Amino acid sequence: MSYDELDRVLKALSEALKLQGHEQSHGSSANLLSTIEDLRRVLERPEDTTARIVQQHLEAACLRGIMQNGMLKKLCLQERINWNVAQLAKAAGWEEDRIEAIMNILTSAGIVDRVRERTYIANDVTRFLNNPKQRRAIRKPRTKNWVVKARQEELRRTSATKDRTAMHPWFRIFPVEEELGKTDGGLKADRALVVDVAETSNQELFDFCKAFPRIMRTYVLEVLPENLEMTRKHVQGYGEQSFDGLIKLLPYKMLTDPQPVQGARIYLLNEVLHGKHDQDTLKILKNTVCAMDGNYSRMLIVEKVVLVLGATQKFTVIRAPEQQKEQMYMDRTVQQWTKLLKWAKLEIVQIWGGNGAGSVIEAMVKHKEWL
Repeated sequence: MSYDELDRVLKALSEALKLQGHEQSHGSSANLLSTIEDLRRVLERPEDTTARIVQQHLEAACLRGIMQNGMLKKLCLQERINWNVAQLAKAAGWEEDRIEAIMNILTSAGIVDRVRERTYIANDVTRFLNNPKQRRAIRKPRTKNWVVKARQEELRRTSATKDRTAMHPWFRIFPVEEELGKTDGGLKADRALVVDVAETSNQELFDFCKAFPRIMRTYVLEVLPENLEMTRKHVQGYGEQSFDGLIKLLPYKMLTDPQPVQGARIYLLNEVLHGKHDQDTLKILKNTVCAMDGNYSRMLIVEKVVLVLGATQKFTVIRAPEQQKEQMYMDRTVQQWTKLLKWAKLEIVQIWGGNGAGSVIEAMVKHKEWL
């Protein structure tokens, strides 16, 4: 433990506590919890970290994985040597996505350090665990099929999120009537009100239309081409005529195609980014930004926003029995969302809280005029 580092963190904690006392905001809470996490990492000895990790199912499994394939030894070959994901994947014979997910879990747990994007180094905990005497500290799991348990936990959490979302849809979290009209000249009749980048049909579309008939304009629902016919039947079955043809369906691949609907008031990304890497998320954001009117359009991102990353919050890596590769699910902090949106030339206007049901991030284009 470095006493200079401890002194720095304690001073930061004092400032965070003062800020939290003056303003009970989302940002001040996030800053306080992040500082508390820094304090734990400064005080925690390698043996403390080991004792904590062996009680955490997913982290212990990831640690056993890098022990068994030799990655742990390679990380400790030379002190302070950097290893990027490509190098580790080549050395281990694993896919890069799998390596990155595991290394991010271990970084969140304090087992390795990340020096920059996709690049990691050994720390005191890594070297402590590389000692043969300490390998016994990582106990054998009670079940060999740990990934099934991880999948069951993720499905349980996803189901709970859907239940909360049903109780608190995005348009009950975001003040629609108050915010949509806050534009110079009001809503534009010749432009879409909402572009819902949904991939497939969802019930919230119809609930939104029913909830706000007075402000209803064109609502564009974008789905994957392979889901277009199924979605059309869904809309027709619900009663498309009751909305006077205002719902328009478009085939769209958000990961590869630029957004085709220009200058809409709202571009809605409703829980479509949660299972995507930063690289793919950034592609989707940039594809949407190119269609936004800098003075008129807003992007609404409906996702869970965590205050601070715990050891199990950053990535959950699962392998379903019918799948050959892992899927990654990610919760992001305010700071991570801010960074991602900045890269896409967006800035956060406000994060609307959802009473435990998730959040709505309202973002606008940064320094862009409508041409």
